[in-house]
Amino acid sequence: MSRATPMQQQRATRAASLASIGGVGIHRLPPWSIAPWSKGRHLAMNGNAHERTRTRFDMLDANGDGQLQRQDFQLLADRVIASQDEPLDSAKAQQARSAHEAYWQGLLDHADTNGDGIVSFEEYAAAVRDSGAQDRFIRPYARAMVNLCDRDDDGRVERADYLAYMAAVGFAPDRAASMFDQLDRAGEGNIRADAWAEVICRYYGSPAEDAVADQLIGSPS
Repeated sequence: MSRATPMQQQRATRAASLASIGGVGIHRLPPWSIAPWSKGRHLAMNGNAHERTRTRFDMLDANGDGQLQRQDFQLLADRVIASQDEPLDSAKAQQARSAHEAYWQGLLDHADTNGDGIVSFEEYAAAVRDSGAQDRFIRPYARAMVNLCDRDDDGRVERADYLAYMAAVGFAPDRAASMFDQLDRAGEGNIRADAWAEVICRYYGSPAEDAVADQLIGSPS
C-alpha cells in the first residue's frame, strides 16, 4: 500500500480539523474535496473591499492559477457533488454540473472584455460591480446548490449537509457555522433552502460591501 504524499497528509489533517469546528458532517468529506483556502489567505481575513473581492475570486479559482476558466467551475462542481456523497450519475449531480457551467458561461459573457476565454481578476473585479447582470446566472446557480444539499427534498437543508458544502467551496468553518446559526434562529438543526439560496446570491452577486460578505469573509478594517 502506497504512503500518502505530504500534500495528502496535509489535506487529511485539514479535514480532521474541520470536523472539530461547527458541528457534525464535515468529517465525511474526502480530503481532496476540501477547497484550497485562497492560496495562503485565510477566508476569515479582514481587509478592504478589494481584498474581499480578491477572496471571492480566489474561491472560484479552484485550480489556483490566478485566473478563472471553465476548468475551475468543473472542479468546483466535482467538489460540491462529492461533499454530499451524491452519485455521479444522479439528476442532482447533473444539475450541479449544469449550474456551474451556466455560471461560468454567464461570467465569461459578462466579464471577459478582451475575448480570450479567461476571466482575470481585474475583469472579475469590474464585473462584480454590476450585481444586476450577475443575478441572471448566480440565482440559478444558488438554487441548484441548495437543491443538491436538500437531500430529502423537503425544502430544508440539514446542518451537516450545509457545512459539508461550505467546506468544499472554501469557507472558513467557524464563519460558515455562524451564518448557519443566524439562519437557524429556532435551533432546529436545519435551515430553509430558499433562505440559504438568497445568502449564496448575495455573497457571489452583490458588491463587496454587502453584509453577507462581512459575515462570511470578514469586514473591512
